[in-house]
Amino acid sequence: MDFPSDTLVPMGPPVSLASASKKILVVDDEPLMRKFIEGSLRAGGFHKVIFGTSGGCVPSLALREDPQLIIMDVIMPGGNGMRAYRTLKNSARTAGIPIIMTSGFNFPVIDPNAGNPPSHLLAKPFTADRLLEEVHRVLGN
Repeated sequence: MDFPSDTLVPMGPPVSLASASKKILVVDDEPLMRKFIEGSLRAGGFHKVIFGTSGGCVPSLALREDPQLIIMDVIMPGGNGMRAYRTLKNSARTAGIPIIMTSGFNFPVIDPNAGNPPSHLLAKPFTADRLLEEVHRVLGN
């Protein structure tokens, strides 16, 4: 997977100590994408990053790790991201966790009539700056 050259040096806004301590769960089946997102987040000042590789692991990870943000791919083997999204949003313990959905496909794969569609979407490929911009927006920084 090729990434734009500006993806290695994010120039987003500075991260406050409160933001830097926030735990972010990243779920993507592609190892290179997980590594890219991790590097972008760490370079942006976020150091508590945990990982999952399929939508099926998301509900249990979210309950165990209590992340302040989830960044999750839409389509993955072993449990699709939209199914995990709906499970999280239908549980009182996880409904409040903000979720950024990512996809290499056009976002019409997300059915807006499915009830409570995601409001935070990033189309792949995205730059580190664009990822950090969305993370800051979602976290309210």
